[in-house]
Parts: sequence; structure tokens; C-alpha cells
Amino acid sequence: MKKVVKCLLAVGAVVGSIAGVLYFLDKKKNEDEFDDFDDAEFEDVFEDEEEDSRDYVTLDLEKEAEEEEQQ
Repeated sequence: MKKVVKCLLAVGAVVGSIAGVLYFLDKKKNEDEFDDFDDAEFEDVFEDEEEDSRDYVTLDLEKEAEEEEQQ
């Protein structure tokens, strides 16, 4: 029984180590991909939009109802 437990622990340690290495490599690969992103290109997309063109919605409906009653 002790040999089975030791074997399972050894297999678990090996699998955990492999998973850790794969996780590290995946994170490193993703960091390299995000470094290529150019913020200037992203901001150019929104330069054409006017800031005053959007409407805002009131989230406090009770306060809005009170203001309408006062007017």
C-alpha cells in the first residue's frame, strides 16, 4: 500500500510540474502577443466620434420622478 501511495504522489508531482511549465510558457507567449498592440491605432478609431453625440440614462428612477413632479 505504501508503494502505491508513493507512486501516486510521484506521478502527481510530475504531472503538476509539467502543468506548471506549460502554464508559464502559455503566459509568456500571451505577453508577447499583447506587446504588439499599438495604443495609437486604437485611439484613432474613436477620434471621429463627437463626445456630445451620446445620450445618458438616469439610473435613479425615483429621483427622476421627483424632479418631474417638481417641474
